[in-house]
Amino acid sequence: MSDRQTCVDCHELSPETETNYTLIGSRFGWRLTRTKDASGNMVVQWRCPACWRVHKAARGESASSSRFGDPPSGTRRAVPPAPDDDPTHGAGTPAKRARSIPPQATRKR
Repeated sequence: MSDRQTCVDCHELSPETETNYTLIGSRFGWRLTRTKDASGNMVVQWRCPACWRVHKAARGESASSSRFGDPPSGTRRAVPPAPDDDPTHGAGTPAKRARSIPPQATRKR
């Protein structure tokens, strides 16, 4: 990638990568935020991993619970319920019967 990014806070130059998507990945951990400037235009800001942790802490988010791929602040990632917790799991299909063992098969001989 010929167009390297610069951290908006510390001005560190990003590592060379094939694409910006690689920067955002877990290997490099750079993060991107969008804000509006005074004229209302969207501005993209890159942050290195260290500055991202400081930025998140300043916004009141826990940096320790952060991991790559977290959704933006104020949103939650949907987690599907476990099959045992979901009453509709398998709806429309007949329930599987537990295999019963005849009493004589369980007796010791």
